[in-house]
Amino acid sequence: MARCQKLIQNDMRSLTLPFLGSVLIAAGCASPGPTARPGATAARDISWDARRPLAWSDFRGPVDGTAAAERVAMTAATLRWNYEYALEREASSCRYWIEQVDSEAVFNQADSWVRPGYLTEPILRHEQGHFDLTEVFKRELDSRTADLVGARAACSGPTLDAAVATAERGAAERVQSVFNAVWETYAATQALYDRRTQHGTLAGEQALWSEAITAALASGRWQPPR
Repeated sequence: MARCQKLIQNDMRSLTLPFLGSVLIAAGCASPGPTARPGATAARDISWDARRPLAWSDFRGPVDGTAAAERVAMTAATLRWNYEYALEREASSCRYWIEQVDSEAVFNQADSWVRPGYLTEPILRHEQGHFDLTEVFKRELDSRTADLVGARAACSGPTLDAAVATAERGAAERVQSVFNAVWETYAATQALYDRRTQHGTLAGEQALWSEAITAALASGRWQPPR
């Protein structure tokens, strides 16, 4: 009688890319707001939630002393993901498949900062846009990794441990390949957002991008402003 062995493995991957939400110190920029720094309670990660927009009190990291003077704020966004895979090994065959992939858009309070004197609504809206774009591409990642779930692939090895190692490499490569493709577009979009809006100082461009981001959150499809 063939013996069937099934093993569930968990693996975690996390990448963080800080985005510099800068406002140029020049004529026509938003007027400075309050000069007091946000609250001093313990920093934590904040999961994206439409009902919970960012507040300046969430920017709890120390100002980067090496940052250029025109950089007045930084949003640190994390695209965190994990997956589970299963392995089934019989006497003459070995198969594995990805059972689920989960992801999360997270704002890191400890690494996000704002200079005193620049806690204004226009700057905060620009920073919120960076975090919202993280959620947009989190949903893109979910959509694309859904195609991986349940698809069987062969594994090999003379022992269970060897078969697990083969399956682990295969599962990681499949998920990582999708993640890398999404991440490349994500990073390019974040850079384009800053470039087109001049870090939020061009009110018209900022409005166009805010509208596009809102539309993407509603539809699940990203279409950058022209």
